[in-house]
Amino acid sequence: MPDYVVTGGPDGTAGVSLGSDHYAPGDRLTATARSVKWLVDGGYLTPAGSAPASDEEE
Repeated sequence: MPDYVVTGGPDGTAGVSLGSDHYAPGDRLTATARSVKWLVDGGYLTPAGSAPASDEEE
């Protein structure tokens, strides 16, 4: 299963919940592409390999 990074959505502060787990912006999670497609399409998740660098890494 692929890894994704929570982007925070349009305002950068939104977390996501999958099942009973909650993930904050910047958190990584593993899920099937089909189960999170709507979150990727909505801008709340991005594939881990294409995640922008965080401020801490600069």
